Amino acid sequence: MDLYISSRILSVPDKVLKRKCKKAIETASMIRKSEMLVM
Repeated sequence: MDLYISSRILSVPDKVLKRKCKKAIETASMIRKSEMLVM
């Protein structure tokens, strides 16, 4: 599974990968903020 994921990541262009990482980080921080608001 890990090898499959890393090969997929390597095949993705760097710019797209960075954009996806940024989006994922923003989404994660939004989820964390909403969780803190709920608590």
